[in-house]
This record gives sequence, C-alpha cells and structure tokens, in this order.
Amino acid sequence: MAIRRSTVTITTVGANGSATGTGITKAIDGEITAIYIDYTSQPVTTDVTIVEKDQSPAVAVLSVSNTGTDAWYYPMHPAHKSTDGTAFTDIGLPIKVADQLLITVSQGDSAQTVAVTVIWDDRQ
Repeated sequence: MAIRRSTVTITTVGANGSATGTGITKAIDGEITAIYIDYTSQPVTTDVTIVEKDQSPAVAVLSVSNTGTDAWYYPMHPAHKSTDGTAFTDIGLPIKVADQLLITVSQGDSAQTVAVTVIWDDRQ
C-alpha cells in the first residue's frame, strides 16, 4: 500500500464572479482517500467539480459549490441495495479511479488560483 498525491493549480480567466479554469491531475490508479481544495483569494461563489477525464461515463469524484473556504474532503460513493438499487444512507464505498482527473473551476474571480491536491492509495 502506497499513498500518492497530485497537486494541480488552476488559474481562472474571465470576468470576476464568472471566471473559469480547468486542470488535469497526473494519472491515478487506486482509491481516492482525500482531496484538499485551496481557494487562495477566490470568492464564496466558486464551484469546483472533479470527474474522470477519459472514461465514459465519467465517475464523478467531488463537486463543491458556492464556497471559497479551504477544506479537506473525503469523498465516497453511496452503497446500494442489491435488490432494488436504493442507496443506503450511512454506507459509503471508496471511489476507485484508473484515469486522470479533470478539475473544473467556475464562478471564480479572474486571474486567481485554486489548488487541488488529490491523495490516493495505489493498493500496491
């Protein structure tokens, strides 16, 4: 078991309040354990979305809306009952990825950055 990390810094472009930007992590092969988002000077309207880059359908890893507060996140997928597909409300499963992650920032201020650090267990 080896813990790995990839940090991507995204600089937004456009008008304040609606500036956008994208970034791509290095290749990830394992289970996502944590994600840290550092908004630097972005406003509280900023959205960050993280999905698989090259898979179809892409697995959604994390979506954080309308915040500018730096924070750690520990995303998990909900577990489902095998008979009817209903999601359990208190059980999560690790998000497994074998791809790069596409990070999209929107509703930010122009020429500001968002740094996203993804930590994963490569299960080796």
